[in-house]
Amino acid sequence: MGRRPGAAARAGLLDGESLSTGGAILRRHIEDRTERLALPAYAALGDAHCEHLAELASAFGRAGVEAGLLKPG
Repeated sequence: MGRRPGAAARAGLLDGESLSTGGAILRRHIEDRTERLALPAYAALGDAHCEHLAELASAFGRAGVEAGLLKPG
């Protein structure tokens, strides 16, 4: 028995195992909006604290990639 398509596939956001053109456009919109909404928080931290935060967060990112939960890039 084959897999039932999930909500993303039913919404036309997937083309097989990859994002469809519409899915890629939606993802870019979400990424852009997330970055815009995060800017005030990062501005309040300042450059030095943002660099420190990135150092702390990189271990979490590596762990997610190594566990197969995240794709690099």
